[in-house]
Amino acid sequence: MKGSKTWDEFLDELANIARLEKRLKYRKKMKELLEMEYEEVRVGKWAREY
Repeated sequence: MKGSKTWDEFLDELANIARLEKRLKYRKKMKELLEMEYEEVRVGKWAREY
């Protein structure tokens, strides 16, 4: 996996991939929330609190 890259380059690439995966996950979650009706979101929040 590392190949001819330096350790700094390799670890930087891994960190960037991890950040990208996190962003994609959060974008998907935000898209789902935006598509939900207000009542569904409000009830879901209430259910998590109790």
